[in-house]
Amino acid sequence: MAEWPENICPLQSAIGDVVCLDLLTIVNLAFLAIFCLGVVAGVCALLIWQTRKSVPHDKKKSGKSGSIFFTLFAGVVMVGVLASSMNIIMRGPVTTMSRVTQRTIAEQNMLASGKLAIMAAANQPGSGDCDADNMVEPIAWSLTGTGTPPGGGGFLPDDIGASPTDPWGNTYGYCVWDHGTEIQTTCATPLLRLKGAAAANGPALAILSAGPDKIFQTSCADAPAYVVKAAASDDIVLPYGYAEAEAASGGLWNLKSGDPTIAEIAKDLEVKSQGGAVVFGVDSTTDAGRPSIKVDYIKALNNAKIEAVTRLLGSAGVEGATTNAANYGVFGSNTGAAGVAVKGLASNGTATGVLGQTSSTTSGAVGTKGEALATTGNTYGVSGLSKSSTGVGIYALADRATGSNYGVYGQSQSTTGTGVYGYGSAATGGNFGVFGRSNSAAGYGGYFDNAANGWGLFSVDDVGQLAGTYLNWGTTRGAGGYGLRDNAGTMEAKNSGGTWTSLSGAPLPNCSENEVLVTTGAGWDCLCLNPDSGEGGTWIGDDIDEGGPRPSVTMSADDAKLVITYEGASIITSTDSGVTWTDLGTTNRNWVDVASSADGTKLVAVVDNGQIYTSTNSGVSWTARDGNRDWTAVASSADGTKLVATVDYGQIYTSTNSGVSWTARASDQSWRGVASSVDGTKLVAVVDNGRIYTSTNSGVSWTARNSSRAWMDVASSADGTKLVALADGESIYTSTDSGVSWTARASGKQWIAVASSADGTRLVAVTDEEEAIWTSMDSGVTWTVAYAGDDYSWEDVAMSADGTRFIAVSHYDGSRIYTFEESAGSGCLPP
Repeated sequence: MAEWPENICPLQSAIGDVVCLDLLTIVNLAFLAIFCLGVVAGVCALLIWQTRKSVPHDKKKSGKSGSIFFTLFAGVVMVGVLASSMNIIMRGPVTTMSRVTQRTIAEQNMLASGKLAIMAAANQPGSGDCDADNMVEPIAWSLTGTGTPPGGGGFLPDDIGASPTDPWGNTYGYCVWDHGTEIQTTCATPLLRLKGAAAANGPALAILSAGPDKIFQTSCADAPAYVVKAAASDDIVLPYGYAEAEAASGGLWNLKSGDPTIAEIAKDLEVKSQGGAVVFGVDSTTDAGRPSIKVDYIKALNNAKIEAVTRLLGSAGVEGATTNAANYGVFGSNTGAAGVAVKGLASNGTATGVLGQTSSTTSGAVGTKGEALATTGNTYGVSGLSKSSTGVGIYALADRATGSNYGVYGQSQSTTGTGVYGYGSAATGGNFGVFGRSNSAAGYGGYFDNAANGWGLFSVDDVGQLAGTYLNWGTTRGAGGYGLRDNAGTMEAKNSGGTWTSLSGAPLPNCSENEVLVTTGAGWDCLCLNPDSGEGGTWIGDDIDEGGPRPSVTMSADDAKLVITYEGASIITSTDSGVTWTDLGTTNRNWVDVASSADGTKLVAVVDNGQIYTSTNSGVSWTARDGNRDWTAVASSADGTKLVATVDYGQIYTSTNSGVSWTARASDQSWRGVASSVDGTKLVAVVDNGRIYTSTNSGVSWTARNSSRAWMDVASSADGTKLVALADGESIYTSTDSGVSWTARASGKQWIAVASSADGTRLVAVTDEEEAIWTSMDSGVTWTVAYAGDDYSWEDVAMSADGTRFIAVSHYDGSRIYTFEESAGSGCLPP
């Protein structure tokens, strides 16, 4: 709006700015009009006089006409003089009246602006308490306005709904103070508030006008100065303290018990939508003790909550939603002895009284959750009652196809309470106390779990199963699983990996000493714990013409994939547990050792005076790694990611990226065998004419164990707890504490290689002196000759994870391979 002269008054209204004329202007315009009328009258008189002069007449009449003209002219002049005199006389009082009117308008605007600023403060985020010190912070000042703001402050914000400009064209000044225990800490950047006091006994905000001279002589400062007004200033200042702010807002700025987040208003309340309809109202006219609440829509906020002591009526009965992780969509609380916290009533058709629903696929999401938190008494988390002969007390549906969601989830922390209690009180009909159903192929109609290893499901009566159904263990359902089943009225049982067998069939065999009862494809039989010379097992032998000296062997955890390397020959593999073999056609190198991941996909092999080679496709292709060294042994974690290799008269090298890069560890020694836990964390390595060394941090550091011996090889259980090591010409040594202590086993022989099952219970070792294979079924406490061949110089051995299969390789007059598969037998050695 353009800047008007001082004596022009802009009147401000709800519809905009219009210009009005003050009293001084009206008087001036009136005198101007009178003067103009006098001039016109004088001109007219002069014309009449001239006309009469040109007509003959006597002297007596002529003299009378001139007298009239001059009389009129004198009157006109007198009117002008009077007008000018009155204008001069009236200018002072009228100007004063104009300024008083403008000051009144400014003060009224400032009062309205102050109230709007007060109400806007409570509508800020966090109910206006931006620094969480239980004191409302006024809305910050603006940096944009006309003219120069008062010192220390700013301009009145133009977004609070107030007129920002005073009658003299300047933007109103605005100063605010942040009171409380936290002052100017986390509220805004830049800090557009001044420092107040903890007691909040000073101004909360001040509205200022620069007055007619349009220059602020008033400034604002931190407490305790607050507002500083210069002497003889024409500024208008309207401050508000906290008490005045509360009174000016009609209770909307109410420091109830010192808490600015609570607002009180003793009036009925109606909130309208943009279309003008009332969407939320509080009306106490019907019953002052029970105000009614009408809700069409409430915007969901963090930690939003509705607590109702009467009824909320709507199309869903009660429907509450929240996006806060620790909040409730609907929360009902009853402290009475026999009341109901939440009651849903459906009295017609297929209506639902209370609907619990979750659309989350996250494990643990709950549609309806009932908790009985009392530690005594027969309290119920959820109680469902159906009086219909075919009704359901509680009906819960988990309709999500994925995720571990529950139709009903009940939890009780009472020693005698019940998480879910279902009671079908009708004496007739197929009603259910609890009915659970899941439409998910991998879901559960009912899921019961006792974390303290108590009863997951307990029944004081019969447990019914439909005819032709299965009672399975594990995660596989139906005939593919194992457990119990009804087969047309015949009860059958099945072990994992077995077949369904009638429980009323032939009696179980009586096993002799040192035998265990097992089921096979032909039925139940006995199995030797210590098989001798093939008894209790099947030996498969093979000769490899293209073999060479110093063979090394490894196998996958399930024994299906086998890999054998030779010195100066190619690598051969098998994918059918050694029935058939394939020459990979690799370059003939001095291969000395090979290791495999659990699935047989990732391989690592080392070359004497050569490099390390890795494969990620079961040996189809190989990549050279690291440099040429006198490598002696290698081991791998189950996933093939962490590797460890040893060097004769060198260091130990480790890799954490499947062999792409290697790091030197330990010190230079004559390292021989090495083994790893499945996670690659616990390692064990042996030194020829040295000691055993263990590591618990993937080879970063090593600790010397036992004594100096002619150590040849070492093996580890999956968890790295049970270890077995061979000393050439001495005993076998075992450890059950990750290598801290060792116990001598067996007798002194020329041991050369050893392997272990995943649990460390079954062991197999080979010698190159007696050409025998030795096995142990008790973690190395006792050993038995499993196979005594003829002139076979055994070099290496590998065992499956379950210990039921192992493979041994030798080099004598060609390469000879023997694999052992555990099966039923007829005789066993004594334990």
